[in-house]
Amino acid sequence: MANKPTPRKSGSKADDAVRSEQRKLLEMQEELRRKQEELQRVIEEAPTRIRERRKKQREPVILKVSTSAASRVGPALRDKRNGADAARRRNPVRKSERNLARVQFVILCLILLTIGFLIWRSIS
Repeated sequence: MANKPTPRKSGSKADDAVRSEQRKLLEMQEELRRKQEELQRVIEEAPTRIRERRKKQREPVILKVSTSAASRVGPALRDKRNGADAARRRNPVRKSERNLARVQFVILCLILLTIGFLIWRSIS
């Protein structure tokens, strides 16, 4: 009687197959659940990531515009309470430089007159 095959043995192989299939399905279900949670997290974080990316893209542009605008707009924004002469007073030409410029002008005029006189003499 002990040698009789019991239906449990053949059923246990089927039960093992079913259980292993169930285990595989549960593992797949768990993996899918993890992927779903991860994707849900990505979806929730997407707006903040987009905002950060746009901010990072805008920062160099804003910096570039602000530095270039400061050089162009800066003089227009200066305080004009001192009048229109404030710009000239800020960067005055030295008296010695003006005198030097006058001397150069006179010398160049004399050279031009001399050249004109020499040409006039050679023609006549």
